[in-house]
Amino acid sequence: MLILTLLCFVLYAWSRDRRMLRNGVLLVFGVLLGLAGGHQSAHVAPAAVVILGAQLIGGKVPPLLRARLDRAFEVYRDADDPKPLLISSGGQGVDESRPEGEGMAEYLLAAGVASGDLRPENRAVNTEQNLLYSAQIQREAGRPGPMLVATNNYHVLRSALLARKLRLDDEVVGARTAWYFVPSAFLREFVAILKNHILLHAVLFTPFVLLAAYYFFLYLD
Repeated sequence: MLILTLLCFVLYAWSRDRRMLRNGVLLVFGVLLGLAGGHQSAHVAPAAVVILGAQLIGGKVPPLLRARLDRAFEVYRDADDPKPLLISSGGQGVDESRPEGEGMAEYLLAAGVASGDLRPENRAVNTEQNLLYSAQIQREAGRPGPMLVATNNYHVLRSALLARKLRLDDEVVGARTAWYFVPSAFLREFVAILKNHILLHAVLFTPFVLLAAYYFFLYLD
């Protein structure tokens, strides 16, 4: 239903406003990639798995963040020895009683992760810092190799774009998100991508510009 609604928006935008069309195409692309990320498996055996932080509620892990942690734990549980290093990444917000990385690490230990395979990262305040600080922790831990990033499916596209921007060879997988959180989450990510990735807009919109030019010159002939 969500995809159908978005496609209707794109068709409406086609007839109304080319800028609206560009944004609509980007939104549909982001949603499709995010939903696919919720079903995607890792393509490599990771040496480290980074779990991107989200707000703790009362110092505890809420369902949204739990989904990310459970996805990372599945990768860890199913991996052959040596197990990957799990890095729970997230600093302390002004409305939080402790760092997110600390609360996440506590959850993973309770789930059965060996303490030697777990490193909390407690400084990051945004996704870019999550990725950079976690890469540093992986290097310091002496665990070279591919890194996997676990987040919610709506956050997959922006996380992958950031990893590419930072020249990190990370693979990003998504955990499923509760249906009631999906509309606001995807729209928020869409706005963030519009703001930070002008080049992506151009790449996505170029086929439509070329198609319009083709029909324009066809009409002139």
